[in-house]
Amino acid sequence: LSPPRPIIIEDSAEQTPLRFSSAVDVVRGSLWTGDYGIVAPDVGEYITRRRKPRKADAPPPGFPALLASGVGEHVATVERPDGTTVRLALLPLRVERKSLPDLVACCTRERERFEEVLGRMAAAFRPGRAVIVVEATYDEIEAGVYRSRTIPASVIGSMIAWHLDYGIPTLTLGTPGNVARWTERWLTKALERHVEAAKVEAEERAAIAEESTA
Repeated sequence: LSPPRPIIIEDSAEQTPLRFSSAVDVVRGSLWTGDYGIVAPDVGEYITRRRKPRKADAPPPGFPALLASGVGEHVATVERPDGTTVRLALLPLRVERKSLPDLVACCTRERERFEEVLGRMAAAFRPGRAVIVVEATYDEIEAGVYRSRTIPASVIGSMIAWHLDYGIPTLTLGTPGNVARWTERWLTKALERHVEAAKVEAEERAAIAEESTA
């Protein structure tokens, strides 16, 4: 299998998109949970709606029924310029991005809603496959460099609780640039491992088939 060009999916709700390198393509779409994911290249896509009334194209072979229905966390819905809507299968991992004010809000007035999101992510992804990335340093959080009256110990305590309760760590990466670089490296490394595993599996199947016909 030749290495596919990575396609990062950015949730359409993101108001200030991250700036990734030219080594990846970025497509905005609707994610069920999280802000960034990456397309699974060996599953494919299919058209679900056209500008003119027409029966939706059938999913390609191997496209899971759950994803085809549009229900579930491992699919992104993308609107194309030609008016078609496509669903793209994603690898089972996700990045949740927060600015420092967003993070503080998730520890206070937005806590219940955010923990519902974390619950969905914890149920959908294995430990280590979902992460919160923050555009602030740990020192900035500890020093309370934000407008809220929330004490830093409360914010840090919430970050620790989310890791312990949901298995989702919070990385304090400092700047949007750092967040973009880390997110790109993390998602593309997962893609590389996925492709390598698929290659090994294909070779094993071929070897078994050859033995059975010998």
